[in-house]
Amino acid sequence: MKVREVMNRRILKVGPETPLRQILPLLLRAHLNDLVVVDNKDKLLGIVTYGDLSRRLLPTEQELVDHEEYLTNPELMEDRFEDILNVSVDEVMTKRIITISTVTLGGLC
Repeated sequence: MKVREVMNRRILKVGPETPLRQILPLLLRAHLNDLVVVDNKDKLLGIVTYGDLSRRLLPTEQELVDHEEYLTNPELMEDRFEDILNVSVDEVMTKRIITISTVTLGGLC
């Protein structure tokens, strides 16, 4: 089996300064799990995934301990979300990218 046989050929690119508030709608509209982050010369800088967004948007275990009211009244997190949604994608993207060519996957399948 070749990588090109299982890979998603739809790639959406965003710049590193794109605010998080624009990322989720792009992912949902395009039915993608990730977006590629590139500079103005199309150089790959990173990738932003649902996992990256979840780690940033959802409260950590320590935050839930410190703010138990989040569990009983989630609306209290609105201010937190408002601040986070203005963060640029370069602050949450995965920067260490491992790439492969479209050769045989070998023993992975």
